[in-house]
Amino acid sequence: MKDVALGSCFHDVAYVVTDVGRAAARLSALVPGTAFSITWIALRSVDSNNPQARASEPIELQCAAAPVGPHGEYEIRLLQPLNRDPVFHGAIAAAGPGLHHAGFCVSDLDRAAQRMARHGVPIAHLRDEDGRRHLYYRCDPIGGLIELSSGQDGAPPPVEAAAGSLAAHFTQIAYVVDDIDAARRWMEEALGCEVMAARDVVQGPAWNLRFRGQPVGYDFSLKMVVGRLGPTGQGQLELLEPQRNNNVLADFLRDHGPGLNHIAFAVPDYEQLTRPLRSTGVPALKEIHVPGTVHSSYFDCSRDELGTIEVFETGPHA
Repeated sequence: MKDVALGSCFHDVAYVVTDVGRAAARLSALVPGTAFSITWIALRSVDSNNPQARASEPIELQCAAAPVGPHGEYEIRLLQPLNRDPVFHGAIAAAGPGLHHAGFCVSDLDRAAQRMARHGVPIAHLRDEDGRRHLYYRCDPIGGLIELSSGQDGAPPPVEAAAGSLAAHFTQIAYVVDDIDAARRWMEEALGCEVMAARDVVQGPAWNLRFRGQPVGYDFSLKMVVGRLGPTGQGQLELLEPQRNNNVLADFLRDHGPGLNHIAFAVPDYEQLTRPLRSTGVPALKEIHVPGTVHSSYFDCSRDELGTIEVFETGPHA
């Protein structure tokens, strides 16, 4: 039996938050078309070699989930820990709320786990009340956590995002890394992602580059690799290694180390679809605008525990 590329089974991106109702309401305002349903989840350890772990209290979470993407094929999940567990509450205690992991839904979990075990460090094996298993791996080349869960490969949620909304244009998850060659090897070998773009990028005054609203008078360079993601291959996993100078991506690397940095929406009309974001006063960490070529902004939603959201438009109408 041929292995299914794990990258094609991408299902969700998850945040850890301190108040799931507040975070869901805020994200719905920032990203119109996200309709969250909230459920309670209990996860128990499935560590057969550790009787104490098996007998411990379950990890309890409140989970808000909303379908996103052109066909609602992905989910954004907001997870509020209700007890002091090491995986979810521990992440908030160590690094604060925000982006936590990328989730992949697979039909043959044991086969997928064998593959991931060669490319990541297992940190938890959990089972929910419906019997579904959830495996979490620390993956050092990208500085992030990966979840494998049992189910249909890349199974889409039953409800689609609102057509024409910003939520329907969910496109990408992006990692800032300190060694893009190692991160690319991991992406290709662990997830089986096809690389669709790899290049060095230089941005600066010619791109009308701004950091935190201020014009930048020098060139800023970064290495970028983009891989195909999701059941249709239309999603993207982006890897970014920034130049170590005065820039917001290097600041993230210095303050947090490599890891999951932002989610992104590729839109046909930047001005229209960013209006709700801009009207809330959410500041832009980084913006580039070359009329007729590209308009992109990284919006700083960290005060709402929602990390960074990028919206970009490319083409003659940008």
